[in-house]
Amino acid sequence: MGLFNSYLKEGPGIEKGAPVRRGPALFFEILLREAWGLVKLNLLFVLFCLPVVTIGPALGGMTTVVMKMVRDKNSYVWRDFWDAFRQEFLRFWLLGLPGLVLLAALLVTLLVYLPRLGLGPLYVVLFAAGLLLCFVGGLAWIYVYPLAAVTDLSLSLVLKDALLLGLGCMKHSAPGLLICLALMAPMVLAFPESVPVLALIGFSLTNFVACFAAWPGIRTYAVRQDGEALENKEEE
Repeated sequence: MGLFNSYLKEGPGIEKGAPVRRGPALFFEILLREAWGLVKLNLLFVLFCLPVVTIGPALGGMTTVVMKMVRDKNSYVWRDFWDAFRQEFLRFWLLGLPGLVLLAALLVTLLVYLPRLGLGPLYVVLFAAGLLLCFVGGLAWIYVYPLAAVTDLSLSLVLKDALLLGLGCMKHSAPGLLICLALMAPMVLAFPESVPVLALIGFSLTNFVACFAAWPGIRTYAVRQDGEALENKEEE
């Protein structure tokens, strides 16, 4: 198992003869078509995050729906979200733990090392190391939940393959990460004034960007070495 021989289930896909859409044109076409669904999904995500300990499963449920949107598949916001949240609760919860570690590393880098840069070369080294760790972790994080949403890989393989994809597909993961940061940073800095935006679209829009960036790498490399299409994990 792993990145090059994991198992996905092929869905109906796009009709034969349909024009191939790529890049920003495809991004905005899907975004406009799914705008209302993303608003509803964002509200669901916020609601299910209120107990706090459910943030990981809520993120998994949201990602499951968004990955269907990104792949041009029919999605049913409530049903798909609830099924993923309920059926994969423990798996998505455990996958949230590395995200907490990454968040802690970012906070330490920005709040501890950055203000102390003038105190000596040690803090310069620690700050640079912290930034590098957060950057590499961020590249991998782009893929963690999308991989978990469309495959049945074990937790260890999801994390390993996410790291390989994050580093190996930087033409997608790096822009995706930077756009996600550009979306979230102003909302975090403007909190609590940004609460309406966060409640209505902030989280689902950022997740949409991450999933759109992650899907090309997953689609390209999560295949058998003989080139056969793998089975996508779909709801029955």
